[in-house]
Amino acid sequence: MQRMRSWSFVVVAAAAAAALFADISMPLGVAVGIPYVGVVLLCWWLNSVLCLIAIAALCSLLAAAGYFYGPPPAEDWAALTNRGFAILAIWLTASLLLHAKTERTVQPRSQSALKPGVPQGNRAAAGVKQAPASAAGARGEPRDALSGSEAQLRAVFDTVVDALIITDAYGIVRDCNPSCCRMFGYRAVDLIGQNVSVLMGPPFSRDHDAYLRRYREGGEARIIGTGREVTALRQDGTLFPVELSVGEVLYGETQLFVGVMRDNSERKATIEALRRQALIFEQMSDGIIVTDLEGRISDWNPAAKHMFGYTRQEVLHNTPSILHHPAEAEELRLEIVEGVNRTGEWRGEINFVRKDGSQGVCETHVLPLYDVSGELIARIGVNRDLTERKEAEKAQMALQQQVYQAQKIDALGNLVGGIAHDFNNALLPIIGLTELTAPLLPKESKERTNLHKVLDAAYHAQDLVRQLLTFSRQDPPDRRPADIAEIVHDAIRFLRAGLPSTIEMIEQLDDATGFVFVDATQIRQVIVNLATNASDAMIQSGGVLRIGISAVELDTGKLANLEPGPYFRIDVTDTGRGMDQATIERIFEPFFTTKPANKGHGLGLTVAYGIVRGHNGTITVASEVGQGTRFSVYLPRAADENPGAGR
Repeated sequence: MQRMRSWSFVVVAAAAAAALFADISMPLGVAVGIPYVGVVLLCWWLNSVLCLIAIAALCSLLAAAGYFYGPPPAEDWAALTNRGFAILAIWLTASLLLHAKTERTVQPRSQSALKPGVPQGNRAAAGVKQAPASAAGARGEPRDALSGSEAQLRAVFDTVVDALIITDAYGIVRDCNPSCCRMFGYRAVDLIGQNVSVLMGPPFSRDHDAYLRRYREGGEARIIGTGREVTALRQDGTLFPVELSVGEVLYGETQLFVGVMRDNSERKATIEALRRQALIFEQMSDGIIVTDLEGRISDWNPAAKHMFGYTRQEVLHNTPSILHHPAEAEELRLEIVEGVNRTGEWRGEINFVRKDGSQGVCETHVLPLYDVSGELIARIGVNRDLTERKEAEKAQMALQQQVYQAQKIDALGNLVGGIAHDFNNALLPIIGLTELTAPLLPKESKERTNLHKVLDAAYHAQDLVRQLLTFSRQDPPDRRPADIAEIVHDAIRFLRAGLPSTIEMIEQLDDATGFVFVDATQIRQVIVNLATNASDAMIQSGGVLRIGISAVELDTGKLANLEPGPYFRIDVTDTGRGMDQATIERIFEPFFTTKPANKGHGLGLTVAYGIVRGHNGTITVASEVGQGTRFSVYLPRAADENPGAGR
């Protein structure tokens, strides 16, 4: 704008010089005033009354000077008359221009004179007081119509909900509306006359005056004609965000700026609350599933992706039934909807199926979601994965069951051991006296035959006593270093000869080699007893018998009554009829058997358990009806590679 005014002065000065040159270089006669009137007319574009008067006075002086420096006139009185008419024309033109400019100062500059890029709304706001008056005057409308327009614009200015503030070119507040006073806590009389920077927070308050100066001097605009968010300052010292739009307008020679401000505090608080909620949604460890009223998934968080294996894009617009067994999905959906409609929520444990087909258990809490008007818009399901906890609880229960089973077997062993000792003491005189008496009788006598039968029964009873003592671990084993692979191979060679052709035996040794400190004969007996039971379970239907060795490391609490450390595990697995839980709980009890009365006396597994426990190991069993059975024997590994070397 300053640059434009400078160029205007240059043009007018050049025109004045040209007019003087024309006046003194050629006889113009009665037309002598035309160049000077043209110079005055150029002052219309200067938008300055003082400049117009100054140029008119300059042109009058130049017209008078032309009389003395121009070509000699033919007649002095005619030349003086022409000069007088020229000066009169100059001031008449200036008067007309002054009148026109006086009418123009009551309205804003035309649209072409406004700064480019200023929003139309800001232009209207800038002329709220006097623009209608100018328009009415230009059309020649009655004065009462002009007053009505001013009242309407003032009513709009005073009632608009956004804060409006009008400042001059130096940032001094000229006017403000009631919304501005309410927003900043000032009275209008206290705010008008102050620098508008009192309403600004740092750094805007510090830079404001310098910015206005750069704009006045060079036209550098950063805010004018645009909108941006700034920090505002209330009278009580609190800072708050506002959306600010600034427009420029001219009232004659007066440059004004109109600021429109809207408090962004609530909007930013809402955005921040939504951001926090989104952050919580994204970072929650529970899987959250949002479904619409038609039951389709509309959103879910990363925890749900981790829990179920599906990405958000894969489940959108699907129903949660993809996470459940098809046979259970519809019944579960109806149960959840009924529960939410009846009590406002639903809680329960749900079995789910992951994308990879694996299964899990989660605790689900379903809640309705309402909008601000109280209308139901969605349902939210919060899912907590219980799979690991359930598996840990199951393992803990299994461990407790092992402890209980071991304690029960140990108690039975103590009881049986005491009875076996007493029974063995009773058998000793029977066997001894019978062995002494039988030879004294004739070989063919009936009495000698009967005594031999008594002796056979006593020997059999003595063998049972020996097995019971082994079970009760009161008959200590003769431990020596032995290669575990050789023990298992020896047992397998013995077993192959007696297996029926309908049973296939498979060795799975996994290259497990190493030494154990055991009674090799007893360990072979354990393997044979377990394999014999496995073959009996498949005798009718046939099947596969697998015997394998693997090296394992046991952690604390992995198995009952076992210290943590390195072990060998001997697995004997069959594909027979399996066992139910009640049978598993009694499988190692003395004289317990599932075989017919004449097929076994129920001590095979009992003795096997006693032997393994006597070697600081244990036996576990896993079985399901129709799925076969697996017995696992755990024996401690020897610390050295060959504990028997050098002996």
